[in-house]
Amino acid sequence: MRLTPTELDRLTIFTAAELARRRRAKGWRLTHPEALALICDEMHEAARGGGAYAEVVRVGQTTLTEDDILEGVARSLRRWAHEHAAHIDAARERYDRANR
Repeated sequence: MRLTPTELDRLTIFTAAELARRRRAKGWRLTHPEALALICDEMHEAARGGGAYAEVVRVGQTTLTEDDILEGVARSLRRWAHEHAAHIDAARERYDRANR
């Protein structure tokens, strides 16, 4: 099977998210990469399911609570989201243009 770079990225996110789900089910608090993978995977699935942009963002904001993640991870996730907000909006705009 040959996968595109985008498909490989998606598979990597899914795999990391599955690991995070397993660890969360054991009651373990998630690291930054685990939390980010899980949030991204849930957002991908919401978008794939036809969710509107606002719904996809809501999914990302409500996937985890502070009790699900290690101390300090919430702060680093907020910083990551702030730094990548412009990239996310640009990607959404490209998607919207391509699907008109």
